[in-house]
Amino acid sequence: MQSIYRQHSQGYRHDSARQYQILDVDRSGMPCGKKAAFGSPGYVAKQRNRRGRQLGRVLASRYEEVVVDRLFDGTTQLTKALQPLIEAAEQTLGLDQQQRERTLVRTDAGGGSVDDVNWLLVRGYQFHGKDDSTARARRLAHSVQHWIEDPQVQGRQVGWVCLPATEYVRPVRRIAVRCRKANGQWGIGVLISTLTPAQVLALTQPEASPNAEAATVRLSYVSLYDQRGGGVETSFKGDHQGLGSTKRSKKRGSRATDGDVVGQPGPPCRHLGSSVADAGCCVQQAAARWDPAYGARCVPYQWLSDLRCLGPSRPDCAEPSSTFGTHFSRVVAGALDPYPCRR
Repeated sequence: MQSIYRQHSQGYRHDSARQYQILDVDRSGMPCGKKAAFGSPGYVAKQRNRRGRQLGRVLASRYEEVVVDRLFDGTTQLTKALQPLIEAAEQTLGLDQQQRERTLVRTDAGGGSVDDVNWLLVRGYQFHGKDDSTARARRLAHSVQHWIEDPQVQGRQVGWVCLPATEYVRPVRRIAVRCRKANGQWGIGVLISTLTPAQVLALTQPEASPNAEAATVRLSYVSLYDQRGGGVETSFKGDHQGLGSTKRSKKRGSRATDGDVVGQPGPPCRHLGSSVADAGCCVQQAAARWDPAYGARCVPYQWLSDLRCLGPSRPDCAEPSSTFGTHFSRVVAGALDPYPCRR
């Protein structure tokens, strides 16, 4: 997988001298059964007391590329998974010391412990993430002298932390963020960043002046953290929605038999590419067919028909230059071109 990624990815070819490489790190719980590898009682979002596994991920957010995926047991939190994930990403991307200094690691509070942040700083990375300690965040928030309203999020306020950050091995800036909760109390978090105001503005508002006003700078730090929502969190949601990984497969229930179409609407059809029982109909769509030798496979956008016909001889063939009649089992076996209509 590492060699495939290096051969085809943009992240591996990123020009660190021109701009920062941004790596978002997170983990997501996936429910599973008792016999699944690494399955154990652990945290799964919105599902209490569930057995599951944790999928750790490093995403090159500029290119929306998954650099590293690692599977952990259900009890593993990001505080334990961060270092092995970063080491694996470092190996895949081939980062040297100079490139690490031009790489920004973003995490949520799970990767914001003092030990994890210092480990990243010692290795030369830039860091932008959330402090993991709620008690420390409340204490630091008391040192804020001036709060400003965030126009992007109603009720959210931002301010500089004025206490020195002596627990970190490199200089960092800290920004306190607070929002009103439903009970009227303040929910408080603290962002930690090694980036200077000019560097943050270059990442969030390239058109802004390096001498922008203080309010713009503070809001830019928060905006840079908010961009995680469009990166690694969105990639997890897309996987869960497409693969149904938030629900485990049950043991009971009928199993697909040879020729059955799985997950395809319409009347039964023995072959892909048809939404009616007429095997001569050629339709472009994604579906999955159960094959005894290969199991259930999803072949997106295949043009398949039970009749081995050339387009010119059949008016129902949508592309005159395409050859139809490719059987599913021969496609997955590699005997025929799986994309006959893309020529």
